[in-house]
Amino acid sequence: MFWSSMSPVTRKMRRNWPTSVAFLLSIVVAGPLMAAEREHEAHEHGHGRLNVAIEGNSMEVELVSPGADIVGFEHAPETQEDRAAVAKAVAMLKKGDALFVPPEGAACRLEDAEVTSALIDEHYDDHDDHGHEEKHAGHEDEEHAEFHAHYHFHCEHPDRLTHMDVKVFEIFPGARELDVQAISPKGQTAAELTPGAPRLTF
Repeated sequence: MFWSSMSPVTRKMRRNWPTSVAFLLSIVVAGPLMAAEREHEAHEHGHGRLNVAIEGNSMEVELVSPGADIVGFEHAPETQEDRAAVAKAVAMLKKGDALFVPPEGAACRLEDAEVTSALIDEHYDDHDDHGHEEKHAGHEDEEHAEFHAHYHFHCEHPDRLTHMDVKVFEIFPGARELDVQAISPKGQTAAELTPGAPRLTF
């Protein structure tokens, strides 16, 4: 039921996660994600979601953020400036170790980062009009375009993962709030992060 209710983007990302971690995280975030995908009202500018799962030496992080918070718009890129903004945002989003900073003692390193969005799909070749029409027709909800980012960290000392400083607000000032669902050996955590309180404690 949960897997069938997720977006294709979310399903694709989770297929690449370690099975046990994906399962643990699905238990935590099933409610919020299903509710958000059922109602567009859940899409609110300035308001994103952050999901974290820690098991063994693996830490998986998922960030879901409205396009407006990341690039300032949610329509298909129309100008060279728009396309440059999307490309710059994707490059910044892929720097997961700059966005999410665990304690140094945990010795975590970013091993994989994946960023997807309808806005990236619309980052087409100007000369490929036919391709643009097909992609545009496939995104009827582009006014609610979001960025989905998934990160895989390997931590040498996961027992020292006491917290994680979230730099999303510093790098993307349009973000004002992140609803967090996390699961770790210490249990489940629900939190609300803001620019004034950006630390997630496990």
